Amino acid sequence: VFTNVRKAEHFTQSRAQVDAKEGGMFSLYDGVISGCFLELKPNTEMRFAWRLKDWKSGVNSQVVLKFVKSSGGTKLELTQT
Repeated sequence: VFTNVRKAEHFTQSRAQVDAKEGGMFSLYDGVISGCFLELKPNTEMRFAWRLKDWKSGVNSQVVLKFVKSSGGTKLELTQT
């Protein structure tokens, strides 16, 4: 969902743009959320900065998503600052 524009649009039910590479930009919900991919480790970890369009210029939230195998499938660990 995070790295595939079609899946992002299906999930959000709105326009999305996704350039899924380190340094690539993304926007969701018709530009309400935008950001930059900082690090992509396939199937294990993603780091990105994102912001809401009405936040002051230069203000971003840093997000780390870790995908960890578990007995029931995959566990998602989320850290946001």
